[in-house]
Amino acid sequence: MNAANKMVQWTIYDHPKDYPDKFVVRQWIITPGKVTRGDVIMASPDLESIRKFLRSLGLQALERDLEDDPTIVETWL
Repeated sequence: MNAANKMVQWTIYDHPKDYPDKFVVRQWIITPGKVTRGDVIMASPDLESIRKFLRSLGLQALERDLEDDPTIVETWL
């Protein structure tokens, strides 16, 4: 699959069940008809350090949708 058929997004979670004492950012790979969860990219007790990391990649934040899981803080593209 070429890059034109793939989108990568990063989602920040607020203390999810598998990391109850941290904020976590996970990578999601979106291709036609499929969404695949990537690895945990970073876990930190500090939300701002995760945001700083994502900004360093040149990414921009999108606000969470009201229908998102309550642990989702925001998504970055």
